[in-house]
Amino acid sequence: MRHPIGSQMDRGMRLVLLAIALPCLLGAAWLLGRALWDRQFAQEAMGTVVAVTGDVPALVVAFDAGGGVIRQVESAGSDLHKNYRSGDSIRVWFDPAQPQDARLDIFIDNWLFPLILGVFGGFFALPLLFMSGGGSAGGSQRLDRGGSRVMADIIDLRPHVSLDSLPRGVGRFSLESEGGEHRLLHNGQSRDPFDALVQRELGLRYIVSAQWQDPRSGIEYFYESEPLAEDAQRLRRMKQLPVFIDPEKPQRYRVDLPGLSGASLARENSVVEG
Repeated sequence: MRHPIGSQMDRGMRLVLLAIALPCLLGAAWLLGRALWDRQFAQEAMGTVVAVTGDVPALVVAFDAGGGVIRQVESAGSDLHKNYRSGDSIRVWFDPAQPQDARLDIFIDNWLFPLILGVFGGFFALPLLFMSGGGSAGGSQRLDRGGSRVMADIIDLRPHVSLDSLPRGVGRFSLESEGGEHRLLHNGQSRDPFDALVQRELGLRYIVSAQWQDPRSGIEYFYESEPLAEDAQRLRRMKQLPVFIDPEKPQRYRVDLPGLSGASLARENSVVEG
């Protein structure tokens, strides 16, 4: 059985998508901004195609950069250029202070690359909108009431430290959870974080994680309770967790544990393809 923690998976997936989408979108914005800047502020000149080179045609265009100085600019190669011939006229945009960076007024140099980068970046950015609740106010969408009840299989019970319930004079301690193993070090001594005495002494609470597979789509969803101030051994005996989900969007859910105090949580979590 896989043993993921929903919130960690959610953050990891967001970072991966952001790392892919952000450079592409920034690159598209920069190229588009430069093309628009040329039309507003750059100097315009009519150039002449002096050569069409390469198996994938690239255009070499000569233009007057001012003061009788003739410069050349070469386009990227593209099959879109196969209909150009030497002697054809093409508009050139250039900065008189840097005429060597001139650009041709053709589709591939101004719009094609921003379009490709924008579409590619948008493809990876779109899931971020759904993961953040479709851009609704306050981030994730919450299922505060109602929903369809499903039984999710419990896959983890981990201790949690609440600063609000932390007793005074508790001393030094650290709590680590990794791969289903939970280690508590208190004043240099290793202790059982699920022991009732330790729980009362340190004010520990516990988070229940569960997974449920949608029988229609085969997608697995991971759910978590809020931190529970309950008997850890009682929670350990539980095999399943009742979860109320939005049938149209099962990542929107609330967890209800009958008989347990403060056990209701509404949140949106990550999805993993099964």
